[in-house]
Amino acid sequence: MAKPQTHADQARLVDEVYALTLEIDTAVKLSDWQRAARLARERSPMVHAIAPVQSASALELIRSIQTLDAARLATLRAARVQLSAEYQQAKASVGAARQYQKMARLF
Repeated sequence: MAKPQTHADQARLVDEVYALTLEIDTAVKLSDWQRAARLARERSPMVHAIAPVQSASALELIRSIQTLDAARLATLRAARVQLSAEYQQAKASVGAARQYQKMARLF
């Protein structure tokens, strides 16, 4: 049976989650998606282990984590839109090249 965590354990856990959140944020800013995903997978069970009752300082860090997460989500959405646009452009370019080659064979 797991023993209940103390406030010190919870404070350390929140600190670790915050540190991982900063690392994820850095990875996202560098477009290192694989690293960001790995760190997020590492962080996820830790987030779920945070108890609902926290000290004032831990709650402040949790709010900072939530703010960083929301900003990162906006960044990820913008990156997805950009990647989708680039993909569509590349697809159109390939189609144009095929059409050019097709027409070149006729002459």
